[in-house]
Amino acid sequence: MLPEGTDLLDRLLEASPSAAIVADLRGRILVFSAAAQAVLGYRAEEARKHLHVTDLYHHAADARRIMEMLRARGVGTPGSTEPLDVNLRARNGELIPVRLGAAWIVSSTGTPVGTLGVFHDRRAELELNHRLEDVTGQVVAIERRSAESAVAGAAAHEMSQPLTAAMGHLEILMMADGIDPAMAERLERTWEQLERMRKLVADFSRTASRASVDAASGHRRS
Repeated sequence: MLPEGTDLLDRLLEASPSAAIVADLRGRILVFSAAAQAVLGYRAEEARKHLHVTDLYHHAADARRIMEMLRARGVGTPGSTEPLDVNLRARNGELIPVRLGAAWIVSSTGTPVGTLGVFHDRRAELELNHRLEDVTGQVVAIERRSAESAVAGAAAHEMSQPLTAAMGHLEILMMADGIDPAMAERLERTWEQLERMRKLVADFSRTASRASVDAASGHRRS
């Protein structure tokens, strides 16, 4: 049984938005707040009649850690233990990630008569963190693509300048008087190959430019 005067504690826990469970020193559940019922799916009467507090933990070791932390704090120490991130098992078998702290419940003489566990459902928090990680990864990928496109565009621009200069020199040579026909033919073929390369570089530059614009646009939309 709960110590004298804890009917008020029971009512306070029922009104609290935080999920709370009170158990005696043997681990039998005495209070299972409305918020705890909403998170874990058990009715208060069902929890009190059929559950031991350790039945709610996914890992029994987590329950032992809580008790060890309580004993290390000492009976009568105000406040709760440092919160632990643990998984509780809901009635439907789902594992619920929670942040849980615990405190002693003591009688008027200072004797421990039970424990109070208060926990916060972390599912929404973890889902938000996951979504933020996804968005961050997308932004990093967009930035990387944008940088790669910028480098490729700059490289294409640098390549086009010597190609244009070389083609200009060939044109001058091909216009020279008295040039050997065989040499003129070789110069013509060389000029055609350089022209082909110049078009490829120009196409590459346009593609890199579009990719850079698309990456920047995607960054803005995100």
